[in-house]
Amino acid sequence: MSRLYVRLGLIGAALILGFVTIWWANRVNIQRDVFFGEADGQKLLLDVYHQNFSLDSPLFGVKPAIILLHGGGWASGSKRELQELGSDLAKQGYVAFSVEYRFATINANHYPAQLDDVQRAVRWVRANARGYNIDPNRISAAGISSGAHLAALLGVLDTRSNDDLVLANYSSRVNCVVSWYGIFDLTQAFPTAPLDMEQQVSRFIGLNRSSVAAYQNASPISHIDQNTAKFLLIHGEKDTTVPITQTYRFASTLQNAGHTPVLMFFANEGHGILQSENIRDIRQQFLIFLSKC
Repeated sequence: MSRLYVRLGLIGAALILGFVTIWWANRVNIQRDVFFGEADGQKLLLDVYHQNFSLDSPLFGVKPAIILLHGGGWASGSKRELQELGSDLAKQGYVAFSVEYRFATINANHYPAQLDDVQRAVRWVRANARGYNIDPNRISAAGISSGAHLAALLGVLDTRSNDDLVLANYSSRVNCVVSWYGIFDLTQAFPTAPLDMEQQVSRFIGLNRSSVAAYQNASPISHIDQNTAKFLLIHGEKDTTVPITQTYRFASTLQNAGHTPVLMFFANEGHGILQSENIRDIRQQFLIFLSKC
């Protein structure tokens, strides 16, 4: 065989290897229903989104992690609703964990059950950081609506319950929080239409509004201090489910405490970001924000 053919063969092999490497790096692995704890007889599960490795880091290099929390009024929803977001983040070099938590009912799973569940998830991620090639010092959280409320609590509170001794040495605090139309002050009255958010809040707390301290304790706005995480706050000005005043007041309280949240308000959006140009802008700012966490 001539040297030319050998050289062409080597070039072809290199090109094939390059294409395989790119395909392998962009391939998202999804691990469904990973067990991370148990509460009141209910198994708690999460889905993991990650790549085999990223092109801009060494093979098996450490990556930042992000906890994803779905909405649903603390009483419904699914961790699989965030599959598209989890897969996108994995392609950007993150390991994403879409977490489920106990749902509040009239008679069970009132606050702080959900807080305990999501804090357990963060601690479990830190405990298993080596297995997922995660930097345990770079963990963020992102949530939608009631999920944003829980994500915010991860950014303002330390671990509430140390019942799980295996995780006792791991923090549940996150570095950064991304909120889509989040709920921050449960002491405020909520709309009863088109969705009865007032009923959902009272079911979540399990007490009527005469129990003011309980509503305050469950409110992220009540726990802001110098250790509070960085926040990216996203909200539509036409939101009739979670008033944008929730985000206005939370942002103002953060600023008064010496923090500088990143704010994205959309005059033409409601409870959900639907317009493609807004989605594009949010994705860009989301990735910029996370890169600094």
